[in-house]
Amino acid sequence: MASWYLRYGDWAHLRWTLLVPLQMGAAGDNVRFLDRAQNLEMLALALALPAFLLARRALVPGPRTSDPTAWLLAGCLGMTYPRGGPIHWAAAVGLVSLLLVKAILLLHAAATRWLRHGLSRRRLAWFACGVSCVLTSCGVAVLGGGDLLLGRLGGPTYFWDDRQTLRLAGIVRTRVVAGDEVLLYNVPRDTLYAIVGARFPGDLYVNTGFWDCLNKEGADERLVAALSARPDLLVLYREPDRDQAELRRTGVYRFLQERTEIEAAVDRSLSWRRVRADSAADDGGVTR
Repeated sequence: MASWYLRYGDWAHLRWTLLVPLQMGAAGDNVRFLDRAQNLEMLALALALPAFLLARRALVPGPRTSDPTAWLLAGCLGMTYPRGGPIHWAAAVGLVSLLLVKAILLLHAAATRWLRHGLSRRRLAWFACGVSCVLTSCGVAVLGGGDLLLGRLGGPTYFWDDRQTLRLAGIVRTRVVAGDEVLLYNVPRDTLYAIVGARFPGDLYVNTGFWDCLNKEGADERLVAALSARPDLLVLYREPDRDQAELRRTGVYRFLQERTEIEAAVDRSLSWRRVRADSAADDGGVTR
């Protein structure tokens, strides 16, 4: 934390990493994103942790090691707050796989010892629970992701070169070249900036879905200020859905409605807009 402050001169990264997610949870910003099915799937994958611990207890006497993998995986569970689901726990997939393999090897050794010398009832119970955890975790992984994996094996990378992403990237490239600033408003691919090589206005960055992050740390006002200072800026705009009332309450939405002009319609949902040249002079108090 100290080295980050010395390198960049402020605590913004740490606030957004440690405090803002807690604020989002406390404010209930993510309640509608809590998906029971996704959270159960994530917890099923997390069974690799008890599977490993139970398998190690079942193997007696077993290897006495201070294996850090289990502690690392337990630490990764913090990634799932305030939003759960496998996608928010993606960084732990490697640890899950490693622990499952270790658990299977330990359970195999325990089974061999059971067949040769027997196990106490307590060790046998731990063995049975460990096997159940492994089967559940692997079963969810295969049934939940196996079909997706087989369908995409050797195919495009989701969010990078899949059909929809390539289509959107092509739309952006018709008017934007690498190094240009452009605002992609409510466009469902955050990777487009990296793919096209474009920059976010003012060298800020906000999720292109423009959801709850805008009401934290003055992000809404800062983005409006950046847009106001960039007359003629191009905007690829998609109107928020009816259930996205929170987006219509932001200063960014009001700015785009009042201070941009439609240049061309792309399709029924997308249009190119341009920030009016008089926006910098006529701030209307929005950026204050």
